[in-house]
Amino acid sequence: MMKSYLGAPVFLATGVLLGVISALVGAESFGTDVVRADSPWQRRDTSTTSSAYPYAIAHYLLDGRLPPAEGQFVELFAIADAGGSRFRPECDTNLTLPDGRRPRWWSVAAFAAGDANLSAQAVMSGETAIAEANGDIRITVSGRPRPGNWIKAPDARSYVLIYTVAAEGGMVTGSPRDVPLFSIEQDGC
Repeated sequence: MMKSYLGAPVFLATGVLLGVISALVGAESFGTDVVRADSPWQRRDTSTTSSAYPYAIAHYLLDGRLPPAEGQFVELFAIADAGGSRFRPECDTNLTLPDGRRPRWWSVAAFAAGDANLSAQAVMSGETAIAEANGDIRITVSGRPRPGNWIKAPDARSYVLIYTVAAEGGMVTGSPRDVPLFSIEQDGC
């Protein structure tokens, strides 16, 4: 009776492959939560007390970047508008931050979905955005140039918006749910 030595390496390779796949799925799926029920903005919980901490950190490392410093910045992301439609470059995505309480510093960037290098097409920040006459800040993300505050949409089937915020005094206090949020709507599709 001959023993087969092929079984052990196949089982080992299958186990490694399934482990890598489950880690990648976990890094993209665990540790995300909606910031507010009425908003499409989400965040990854990178606090050390979170049960999803290793997955949230892995998400950033797999993108080739470090997570935002806890207490200094909050990073939020959106993959769809308020109605649940994914962002597409042929649509105009309109972001509005109403006049009133504003973060000390903020930026919005558009990245191609699934882009491991996260090469932003363009970034708009509180230092470069121009407010409307009523005090609102309106930004349009589109594949076509638009008047006013415009971010070029990535040339991809879909994209992700990343909103980075620093609060008063350089420290984010309270909950990320307290961060003033841009509303997001799409039109012109």
